[in-house]
Amino acid sequence: MAVAKILIVEDEIITAQAIATQIKRLGYQVSDIVTSGLAAVAKAAETRPDLVLMDIVLKHREMDGIEAANQIRSQLKIPVIYLTAHSEEATLARAKVTEPFGYIAKPFKFEHLLFLVDRVMETRRLRELAGQSEYYRALSNIDDLTGIHNYRFFKDMLVHELERHTRYNRPISLLM
Repeated sequence: MAVAKILIVEDEIITAQAIATQIKRLGYQVSDIVTSGLAAVAKAAETRPDLVLMDIVLKHREMDGIEAANQIRSQLKIPVIYLTAHSEEATLARAKVTEPFGYIAKPFKFEHLLFLVDRVMETRRLRELAGQSEYYRALSNIDDLTGIHNYRFFKDMLVHELERHTRYNRPISLLM
């Protein structure tokens, strides 16, 4: 399995480097560190990270972290964790709309950040496994040669219909 890549969007370089050091210590790869919202969207499209750590208020005012996260999430389907010193209700409400994976207020403990990062990576891995499971389940019900449903599908459907017959006490018929 490839090492997960994390994009850090933080306008305070010292903070960004400290976060990068901790992320690397945990065994993840830092795809890049950027300081503006526009650069974050562009770099996310270019590098396709597995996670974005996003500061909400960035010094470059052309696009704040919430707008950048919204674009990254909607266009690229990449999860975002917000890191910010701003916890006003209006800011939180705007951030909540973008469906972030988490929100950590500065100053934060690196243990909390690392816990959230691990949780995002585990959730992503489980979603990929679930998708593979659905794919293989569908594949197991279709005959490779003919492309039609096979005996296993027929058997599963028969069990389902028999359960329905028993539950609703209605007649059942079978046409082969």
